[in-house]
Amino acid sequence: MAVTVYSTGSISNRLHVGNHIRVNIDNRTEAIQTFRALLWNTSNGLSPKILVDEVLATVGANGAVHFRLTATSFVHDAFEIEVRLSNAHMTVVLDDGTGRLKLKHKLPILPGEFFVDFDPNGSV
Repeated sequence: MAVTVYSTGSISNRLHVGNHIRVNIDNRTEAIQTFRALLWNTSNGLSPKILVDEVLATVGANGAVHFRLTATSFVHDAFEIEVRLSNAHMTVVLDDGTGRLKLKHKLPILPGEFFVDFDPNGSV
């Protein structure tokens, strides 16, 4: 299955347990689509990065969903959000969603501001 991947890259900011980012996904197709959103701890020196939260779900035809990715453990100095989409005709927006992150100069992150990759053999 082909997959389109949106990534913020590493964002230099700590996350305390309970901090969250709201993820908004729009489906611009006439079919139900699947997505997986991942919150990674990319703090300095971590290799490989560590998964902090994950949501796997679907979004209805010509529909939209929003949900939160929440820090379940402390992230010392950097994190990344990755969203894997089952169709290229979907968009992702990230915002604070009252997550107390104080990232006003970095959020919202709009579709044209992500690193976008296409993997013809990838999976959501």
